[in-house]
Amino acid sequence: MKINLPSVELEPVEQQGQRPLDRLTFVSLVYLGIPLALFLAGWLRAPFAVALVALLCLAIYAAWRICHTNSPPFQISLLHLVLVCAAVCWVCFGGAGHVLYANRFDWTVRHAVLRDLTVASWPPGYDIGGSVLWFLRCPVGYYLPAALGGKIFGLISADAFLWLWTVIGVCIFLWLLPIQSRRPGRMGLAIVAVVLFSGMDIIGWLTLWGFYPPLYRHLEWWAQMFQYSSNTTLLFWAPNHALPAWIAAALFWRHWKTDAFIAISPLLLSLLPVWSPFAVIGMLPFYALLAFRVIRDRKIGAFSLPLMGISLLLTFAVVAYLSMDLASIPSSTSMDERYFSFFFERYPLFVILEFGALAALLWKSNRGPVLLFSVIVLLGLPFIRFGANNDFAMRASVPALAFLCIATLDFLQRATKESRGRMIAVCSILLLGAVTPFHEFYRAVSFPHWEPSQTITVMDFGPIPPSSYVCRHEHTWMQDIFRDPAGILKTTLPAEPMRYRPEEYP
Repeated sequence: MKINLPSVELEPVEQQGQRPLDRLTFVSLVYLGIPLALFLAGWLRAPFAVALVALLCLAIYAAWRICHTNSPPFQISLLHLVLVCAAVCWVCFGGAGHVLYANRFDWTVRHAVLRDLTVASWPPGYDIGGSVLWFLRCPVGYYLPAALGGKIFGLISADAFLWLWTVIGVCIFLWLLPIQSRRPGRMGLAIVAVVLFSGMDIIGWLTLWGFYPPLYRHLEWWAQMFQYSSNTTLLFWAPNHALPAWIAAALFWRHWKTDAFIAISPLLLSLLPVWSPFAVIGMLPFYALLAFRVIRDRKIGAFSLPLMGISLLLTFAVVAYLSMDLASIPSSTSMDERYFSFFFERYPLFVILEFGALAALLWKSNRGPVLLFSVIVLLGLPFIRFGANNDFAMRASVPALAFLCIATLDFLQRATKESRGRMIAVCSILLLGAVTPFHEFYRAVSFPHWEPSQTITVMDFGPIPPSSYVCRHEHTWMQDIFRDPAGILKTTLPAEPMRYRPEEYP
């Protein structure tokens, strides 16, 4: 007797990565590409700016041709509307727009960057007295669309444009995720899981420190030497790093086994550096996985040589900008004498609580190479230190953590009666991890709202110029390509570092 089984909405695990490119893929590339176009137009000398902006437009058009082929029309469904509402609510709790409290430790300097980009002609420079002219050198992609809006409608509107730009990015990320709509319960669970996705920081805190912290406390530095951020922490503290990494990871998860994605993959990677070089670094191991598949399956012909050439030129222009006076940024390995006595004591617990236990539970249902590479990356990042606050581990981990989050969504929506035990264990880990974003939400609603300053510049945060944001103009190599600072902001360095209330430190 022949039995007709009902069709299952969810694609089997082995089909992940084989979704054809579609209009949403193209919208994602446009979102990531707009800041790059603004950067090229504002920072490069006219001949180079015209040429590279034209090449970028050609690359985006080629991507449209690839994404448009055999792509069904994009239709707004109830799921998309729910995700828009979720994105709006989620972003309102963060720093962009100052709807509620914004974490001063990060957002004061972020708004200084936005303010300088809004009031000064591009590229901005700083005159603090003396013979040295300083140059704004940092990933400006997240801020440029909002700064352009502020130039047109006034400085006071720039923060509102930043909120809108952030909402659009979060909407795109949520739309790219494998969230299904035919089961409302599991759809709601998936959305909540994305917002609350985090490592079990509270267990690490209680284990090392032995007391429950105040509800406003930022939990993720419990290991002190390194941290992996929850999704909500990333959105509330560092959306400039999170959004490009999230979108790139979601696109990779959807399409990486298709020939069309091979064609656009160089373009996608070239759009990231102006947003965050850490997003590029975090994606490189997965691009190595893509390269292995290309070589193994003899798919080299799937690459588009024109797109690859344009992508290399775009990447070179941004890397040349970001590498100006790079030696001034502090960096070291974590395995020096200062850290050696603590590293191996805390590293195993950090691995288990932040991703190890969850990855082990997911492995049985998702033994794909993307999850494996994510675990390898997360195992290795704590051994590298770059930046005053170990930015490398914090920010380069975002793509791998995004893949772990997407694998969790995939499992939650595919779980069967046979996997009920693992489902309970995964949900238990997510509930323990949810303590971290709960603290972030609590701080947002309990701390007093404040408005961004209209006068503070990037140079106003301490007696030493912030090396992560500015460089000496004489160290700007390739000066034949880049413009001299067009908007000179005259300021003086303060005698003391900017102070915050003790509870506002991370």
